[in-house]
Amino acid sequence: MPDTTTPTAPPTVRRDALRIVLFGMPAAGKSSLLGALGEAAKAQEHLLHGRLADLSQGLGELRQRLYEESPRRTVEEIVPYPITFEPFADEHDGGRAEGLLIDCDGRVANDLLVRRKSLEAASPEGTLAYEVLLADTLILAIDASAPPAQVDADFQEFGRFLRLLERGRGQRAEVGGLPVFLVLTKCDLLAKPNDSTLDWMEHVEERKRQVDGRFQDFLARKAAAEGPLSFGRIDLHLWATAVKRPPLADAPAKPREPYGVAELFRQCLHAARDFHRRRRHSSHRLLWTVAGAVGLVTLLAVAALWIWTRPGTSNQGAELLNKIETYESREGLTAAERLQGSPEQLAQRIAVLNEFRNDPRFGKLPPEKQEYINERLKELQEYDAYYRKLREARPPADARSLAELDKIEQGLKTTLAVPREEWGQTHAARVREGRLEDAAALRRAVKTADDWYAGLREKGEPLWTFAGRQPGTNGASIDWGAWQKDVSALLRRPESSPFRDTDSPTLRDTALRFTSVVEARAGWEATRDRLRRLLDLSAALGLGRVPDHPPLLVFSAGPFPPADARARLQELKKDYPKFEEDFTLADLPEAPRPDLRQVARTNYQNLLESGRAAVLSRLKQAGTDDRETSERWKEVRRWLLQGPDELADWRVLARVLRRLSDPDVEVLDPVDELASFLGRERFDIKLSRLRLAIPRDLGVEPQGNLTVTYEAEGKQTPLPLEPLGEGQYDAQRRVTTYTFRTTGEGGIVYRTGEALWAKLPLRKPGEAGGWAFSWIQGRSRLYEFEHLLRGAWLHREGEKPTSGKYYEDIRLVPAGDTQIPRVPDLLPVVKL
Repeated sequence: MPDTTTPTAPPTVRRDALRIVLFGMPAAGKSSLLGALGEAAKAQEHLLHGRLADLSQGLGELRQRLYEESPRRTVEEIVPYPITFEPFADEHDGGRAEGLLIDCDGRVANDLLVRRKSLEAASPEGTLAYEVLLADTLILAIDASAPPAQVDADFQEFGRFLRLLERGRGQRAEVGGLPVFLVLTKCDLLAKPNDSTLDWMEHVEERKRQVDGRFQDFLARKAAAEGPLSFGRIDLHLWATAVKRPPLADAPAKPREPYGVAELFRQCLHAARDFHRRRRHSSHRLLWTVAGAVGLVTLLAVAALWIWTRPGTSNQGAELLNKIETYESREGLTAAERLQGSPEQLAQRIAVLNEFRNDPRFGKLPPEKQEYINERLKELQEYDAYYRKLREARPPADARSLAELDKIEQGLKTTLAVPREEWGQTHAARVREGRLEDAAALRRAVKTADDWYAGLREKGEPLWTFAGRQPGTNGASIDWGAWQKDVSALLRRPESSPFRDTDSPTLRDTALRFTSVVEARAGWEATRDRLRRLLDLSAALGLGRVPDHPPLLVFSAGPFPPADARARLQELKKDYPKFEEDFTLADLPEAPRPDLRQVARTNYQNLLESGRAAVLSRLKQAGTDDRETSERWKEVRRWLLQGPDELADWRVLARVLRRLSDPDVEVLDPVDELASFLGRERFDIKLSRLRLAIPRDLGVEPQGNLTVTYEAEGKQTPLPLEPLGEGQYDAQRRVTTYTFRTTGEGGIVYRTGEALWAKLPLRKPGEAGGWAFSWIQGRSRLYEFEHLLRGAWLHREGEKPTSGKYYEDIRLVPAGDTQIPRVPDLLPVVKL
C-alpha cells in the first residue's frame, strides 16, 4: 500500500479562483497526475503554453514523491493545491488566473458515488461534495490498465454520478456545459514488448475508443430509461495521460517525461476559465431573466415563426441541422481533440461529413453551417493525408548510417513539417516531435559509440605493438608484468560502457547497427582479440603473472611423467579453450617474438625429457642385451605408429611448444617425426660450406683443414674442408667466425650404424703443442651424422677427445647448399 500524507494548509487565494476537482476511485492515479503536472510545469512550459506557479509547493512535493521516492495516498477528504497560471503573451486565453487544484481521498469519492442520490446544495465547506458543486471543471480519473470488469464497474459509478450531478445542477438552474474530463491514467502500462511509438499510441487510442464507446452506450441507456435532461448539460471530454514514457522499440524510456498531462491541464484551465466566466455572467442575468420571462416567451414565439418561414429552412432541414449540431457538440475545444483517433476513425468522421455535405438538404442550411462542414471536412482530409504520410515515412530507427539519418531528419523538418500551427498538439504532431527527438538521441548515441570504440582501439594499438615498452628482467626484452597489467585493465572495460544504464536497449541496438559504429567496433574487437590472445599466451608460458591465467605451459627441468600430461592438458583446455588455434607466433608483432620463442624453447626441451624417457624405456623393452640395433628401433617405430596412449596427451602439449619455439619446423608432432625418421635406412649428406664461431676467451684459432671422416665397412673416408680466408671478428659478441669449404664434391651416403665425426686442429698463440676440436657427441650410435650439428670437445692433440672439455655452443653451422639430416627431437640419449 502506498504511503499516506496530509499536507499543510495552503496559502489562500481569492474565493472566486478557478476550481478544478480531481475525482476518482482509490489508486486511480489522481495524486500522481498532480505530481506529473509539477514536472510538466518545470520541463514542459511549451506544452502548457504558459507558466504555472505552485504557490504552496505541494505539487513539487508530489513530483518528488512520484519520480524520486514513491507515491503516497491522500488521506484527507480534500487537499487543495493553490496555483497561478500566466499564459504566454501570444496566447488568447486571457491574463493571469488564480486557481485551486483539489485532490481527494478516493475512499470518500467512492462513498459519494454509491450514495445514489443528488448532491446536497447545503453540503458543508471542506467536504468533497461542496467542492464538486463549486467546481469549474471536473476531472474523473480512471486507471487505463485496470481489468475490463473493473473499468466497467467504474463506468457504472461514474455514469450514475454524472446523471446525479446533471440532475442536481439542473434543479439549481446552474449554467449549462460544466466541463468534465474523463481521464485515462497510467497509459504507459498499455505499452507491449517490442512496441514502436506508433504502436503504443495506437494502443492508447484504442483504449480511448473502447472507453468512449462503453461510456456513451451507458449514458444512452440511462437516457432511454430515465429520459433526457433538458438543463444543466455536462460537456464531457475524453483524455489519455501517463506520468512517464515507457521504453519502446524505436525510443528509449523517458521516466520523467509526462505524456498528455500538460495538454490536459492546459485545456482544463481554459475550460474552467470559460465556464467560470459564463456562470458569473449567468448569475448577474438571473434577475433580468425572471423579469423578462414574458417578453422572452413572446420573442421565442416570433423567432420560431421566423425560422419556420425563413427561406432555405424546413422541417426536413431541421433534422439535418440537428445532426450537424450534435456532431459539433461532441467535437472538442481544440484541434487536438477534433483530430484525435486512428486513421480508421478519421476515415469514419470524413465519411460522416461527406454524408452531411452530399445530403440534398445541405444547400438549404444556413451559410455558416455549410461553411463549418466544409472547413471541418477539408481539415480532416488534410490531416488524414498528413498523418498517413507520416506513418509511411521511415522512422529514425531504420537508418544505418548518419547520411540516412540526416535524410530522415531533413524530411521530418521539411516535407513532414506540421502543415497548420493549430495542429501542434495533435497526435500526428507528437509523433513527428518524438521522431525528431529520437533522431537527435540516436545521433548522440552513434557519436558516443564511435568515440568509445575508437578510443579503446587507440589505447590498444600501442599495447599490441609494444611501442615504448621497457625491457624486463632475466634477459627478457619486455617488462611482461607491466604490459600484462595494462592489457588486463583495458580488457576489463565493459562492452556496454558507451551507454548509460538508463539508455533504451533499442537505442543501443540501433546505434550499434550503424555502419560507422560497426566498423569502429570491429576495429576495436580485432585489437582486443589480438591482445587477449597474446595475454593468454604470455601468461601460459610463464612470462609475468596474470590472475586467473595459470602458467600451464611451464615445465621444469625435472621429471614430468607422461601420465601427468592428461591432467595438465585438461587444465589447459579449461583455462585456454582455444589454445591449439591461438597459441602461435603467426601474425604477432616482432617485438615479443624473441621472448616467446626463447621461453617456449626452454619449456619444450624440458618437456622432451619425459617423452624421450618413454621412448628409451620402449627401446630397452625391445631387446634383452645392451646393444643398440636397427631391429630394436624398428620395434619402437611400430609402437609409435600405433599411437601409444601414454604419449597421447603429452604430444598435444609438445606440439604447442614446438610450434612456438620453431615456427618453420616441417613436422610438428615429435612422435610422427620420430616414427618417420626410424623408417629410413639411408641419409644423404652434402657438405659445401661450414661456419664455426670461436669465442675469443678460448684463446685458440684454426690451424689447417676441418676434416669430416666417414667410416663404412671398416674403411675410413676423410673429407677435408679448407679455410676460406681470415676469420671475421665480432666485437659485440667477442667471437671470430671462420668459414670452411670442401675441395671436392662433399657428398656422403650415410647408412644406419655407420661412423662419422669431424676434427679441426687448433693452436694457441705462444704455446707449444697442438689442440683440436672434435665433434663426436651424439644421442645414438646408429645416427652419428648428428655429431656435425652438436657441440665440440676441446682437447690436446693426440689425446682422447673426452679427456678435454665439452662446449655445447661450439657448433658447425651449415652454409651455402650444405645439407645435414636432422635427428628428431624425441630421439633419446641411448644408454642401454
